[in-house]
Amino acid sequence: MTTTKNIDTRTWSTRNKIIAAAIAAILALTGITVAVIGSQSHNAKDCASYQEILTGKTAQLDQAIQDAKDALATVDASLKPGEGTRLAHTDGFPLSSEGQTAINDLSKAISTAKSAKEAEDAKVNDAAANGKKQCSDKQDTTSIDAAIKAIKDQTQSFIDVRDAYRLTKATDEANKDA
Repeated sequence: MTTTKNIDTRTWSTRNKIIAAAIAAILALTGITVAVIGSQSHNAKDCASYQEILTGKTAQLDQAIQDAKDALATVDASLKPGEGTRLAHTDGFPLSSEGQTAINDLSKAISTAKSAKEAEDAKVNDAAANGKKQCSDKQDTTSIDAAIKAIKDQTQSFIDVRDAYRLTKATDEANKDA
């Protein structure tokens, strides 16, 4: 036969009630501590993940800027066609209206991309100077994504204009020789 004497709190002594209250308080504090530590751990993982994404995006932007500079170097007027990085059949391109427009547009895109990178670097430096990690509830990479897309698109546009000019120039030279 089972007794319910030990379960009924009305029959407990004061000592047993104090022990039960202490155990309940310890369990409650343990639960709260686990919840807080778990939340902080989750936030730290999110922050580390965001930092990793941001580092990758910055590297992509650096590469896109370098690709744009390399594209400009292919029509460098200080070199002879075929010399160094300058491509053949590009003589006259920097002086042509479409060449000047393409060069100016790509130069502006490079400047804009550099400004976006500097702004992102400034945010990181400000956060570091204030002793904070650069993590917030707003983990936003849209500005750097937009800068990457803009410079890649402008670089491709420049390459398309340059290649069309080169094709026309090569065709004209071939027809002149024939």
